[in-house]
Amino acid sequence: MLHRRLLEKYSWRLLTLFAAIVSWQALAWTRSNSYLFPSLKQIALHSFPSIALFADSAIPEESALVAVKVIAEHSALTILHIAGGLVIGSITGIAAAMAVHFFKRSAKSNKLILTGTRTVPLLALIPLFIYWFGNRELGIYVYISFGVFVVMSTVTYEAISNVPQGYVHQARLLGASRMRIFSTVYLQAIEPQVLPAFRDVVGLCWAFSLGAEFIVNRAGIGYLVSQSYQYSDMGKLLIFAGLYVVYGYLAYLITTALTRRIGRWYLTEAGKDAI
Repeated sequence: MLHRRLLEKYSWRLLTLFAAIVSWQALAWTRSNSYLFPSLKQIALHSFPSIALFADSAIPEESALVAVKVIAEHSALTILHIAGGLVIGSITGIAAAMAVHFFKRSAKSNKLILTGTRTVPLLALIPLFIYWFGNRELGIYVYISFGVFVVMSTVTYEAISNVPQGYVHQARLLGASRMRIFSTVYLQAIEPQVLPAFRDVVGLCWAFSLGAEFIVNRAGIGYLVSQSYQYSDMGKLLIFAGLYVVYGYLAYLITTALTRRIGRWYLTEAGKDAI
């Protein structure tokens, strides 16, 4: 039964991918414009090997092996940017949300700041971050961290606000200390909201990194996209779009497995797909 469900699940995805590939090839044949609609053959034999021209060598040559090396190097840099921004943004975002909630004296003003920050369009801030940090790679880390901070702080604050106070009162009646209440009531109660948000923000990080690397124009997959866009190379843009799809889906699978493992105490067999 399980194998049948998995087969049905992935067969539809494979059929969708196959339909997209066939549709693009048909569009390339009907348009007869290899510049805007390159065929699969042109993408495989010309666009992909020409990625080797981005290699840091004196006289770069088109080579599929060098192209794979270039993609691997820039992918590693992008993953490093995302990992750094994800760790910093998640920790600071969760900590800030808890501070806003538990420090009652300045709760109103802090909540107003948090609400205002949430309404800022993140992608529109990229030029501002570049203006602040110049063409330095630090701007990429700061921007991704800020984007993660906004999402995680907002979700965490709402999750803490939704914790039933009856749990807190009951813990106090049983003699639990403030730290004990925090670790056994609040942290446990917010997991069902914070863990799915973390999984979603990992996917958003790929968009954050693309925007930051596109403008900083130093390294990473976003840098390769920027260079390909400048030369209007549709074949390379399609390859990098496919890379983002693959990386994003792999990140989804990994974070889903992690969140299910961490949150297995409240996930039932019927509700595992909800996280």
